[in-house]
Amino acid sequence: MHCLLCLSNSGGHIVPGLAFADYLRRQGHGVTLAAYAGETSQKMLQNESDVIWLNSKKYGKETLGDLKKLARAVRPLNAVVGFGGYIGLLGTIVGTWTQKKVFIFEANSVLGTANKISLPFTSRLFSYFPLKGKKINVIGSPAEDNFEAVTIRPQVRKVLLLAGSLGSKTLSPIYESLAAEFPQIEFTESVGTRGEKGRDRQNLRLLPLVARSSYSSFDLVITRAGGTTVAELTKMGIPFIMIPSPYVKNDHQTKNAAALKAATGAPVIEEKAATTERLKAEIASLLPREERQELHRKLQAFKHDDVSKTALALIETCLKK
Repeated sequence: MHCLLCLSNSGGHIVPGLAFADYLRRQGHGVTLAAYAGETSQKMLQNESDVIWLNSKKYGKETLGDLKKLARAVRPLNAVVGFGGYIGLLGTIVGTWTQKKVFIFEANSVLGTANKISLPFTSRLFSYFPLKGKKINVIGSPAEDNFEAVTIRPQVRKVLLLAGSLGSKTLSPIYESLAAEFPQIEFTESVGTRGEKGRDRQNLRLLPLVARSSYSSFDLVITRAGGTTVAELTKMGIPFIMIPSPYVKNDHQTKNAAALKAATGAPVIEEKAATTERLKAEIASLLPREERQELHRKLQAFKHDDVSKTALALIETCLKK
């Protein structure tokens, strides 16, 4: 089997796509990736050799050329797998046009616009959150497969501060003052591609990006509520506090955060209420080990195992029909 995986231009789309691609290859299947030739995609896919680079990131004069390019590539393949966003929708259009079966992943608690349009033309939709529908299988995010549960340490010594791949001018000054309130804790802030970087401040270290593989070294995380990031943290069971971004489409992060809070009790703070004092209080409430262990237990109850394996089995079943 050889699949076309369509990855839109953000870490939330690319990370689960790469996780699924790696699993397919380990099972002996072929993978071709399709992505927008933007800075984020080129950086994250720099080690990939079989990539169809597209020229459009939204509908415009270059869209038709990209559709033709994808159509030529997909004709000898077996299936199209999308991970949301504009590039995922192009995959659905081309897969339907060339009579290939289409499968899509949804990371958020509400369908994104592209996946909502795609759903009638797909064979299956794989969701992380418990969405309902005849074509929907709630199996989790392939990004979860890269992580294992952590052990909750006796004390909070290291806190990770996340604000999305571009960083946040709103949260960065709050994070700086927050670090001053806990001099005994080492804070690391992922400032993103547009944030200030390289100048450490006492117990606050600034980095452009923090490797996902290092998340397990932290005792507590303050994060946005993007579907892929919270899926990874939930799988590990690292206690986290969510400050959903109010600037994303369909306000999906607020909805993600609400769903996770309802299911696990993970704390949520609206950005407009994210003051130093409020964050200080939330961190203080999670300093006792037993509080963090209880949140860890609830997060573990929401995780998913063997996501890529499950998705592949469902795809193979559909292709046999």
